[in-house]
Amino acid sequence: MSKVSFKERVILVDILAVIFGISSWVEVNGVWVETPILVQRLPEEWNLASFIVMITQLANIGPIVYSILKFKFTLKSVENPAIHVTLLIGAVSCLLLSLFWDRISLINGSQHSVTFLLLTALLAVVDCTTSVLYLPFMAHFKSKYLMSYLIGQGLSGLIPSIVAIIQGM
Repeated sequence: MSKVSFKERVILVDILAVIFGISSWVEVNGVWVETPILVQRLPEEWNLASFIVMITQLANIGPIVYSILKFKFTLKSVENPAIHVTLLIGAVSCLLLSLFWDRISLINGSQHSVTFLLLTALLAVVDCTTSVLYLPFMAHFKSKYLMSYLIGQGLSGLIPSIVAIIQGM
């Protein structure tokens, strides 16, 4: 592996690659770090963690759908719109989740946090899909920027944790 000097890098591309990497799993990680608060307020209580795991596993339908679309159409015709759609769905779902996470629905006489679970499902579909969508997209850039993307992916778990610790202070 050749050594890349700092002068050969475009810092803005590094920063954008880190931000792009952060967007890969930050939403679901953010939900997870808030679980201790959520279980106190939502009717599912500690079963909520099981629901989140199940939803996240079922959300792997996103990568399957993306793979089918990629097979059926050309990569270029699917990749860029898919990235934009996942970013839009993720941003809108986060906004709606921040506003309506505590809405309770009455179904067959028992309370359920349907809004929270549906929005978490959308976030999980987005995050699962980024696993097969973002890394191939990074192949369009010089390989030296892949490390910045992967650092961002690592920060997608660290940043929500730091925010949760700050909230607890």
